[in-house]
Amino acid sequence: MPLKYGYESKDWQAAKDEIVEILGARIRAGEGTITYGQLCAAMKTIEIHPHDFALMHMLGEVSTDEDDLGRGMLSAYVVSAEAGGPGGGFFQLAEKLGRKVEDRDAFWVAELKRVDAAWNRDSR
Repeated sequence: MPLKYGYESKDWQAAKDEIVEILGARIRAGEGTITYGQLCAAMKTIEIHPHDFALMHMLGEVSTDEDDLGRGMLSAYVVSAEAGGPGGGFFQLAEKLGRKVEDRDAFWVAELKRVDAAWNRDSR
């Protein structure tokens, strides 16, 4: 079976699905953001570390998939424990998705609101 960043395709997809479930549950419960470390600790499908290159790509795929569904960039809810906001890859992906991110803080807050609204109206 082909590997993606060292993970079998089925495990990669299962981990992405798990991330969506973890973040969606947090949003619906009004629990706010989660750090990369907390997200990794909550994941059961694979073992992955907060600074793992694979995690950044996985979060990028999750955000792209969710954005394609009209629910915004779900990874807006995953933040650095040190900085309190998303990493640079989040903003790079936003630009690839056609977003204007001149004011990163304003963009991030707007994206959080967009994702929050989508998940709280969605009956997933």
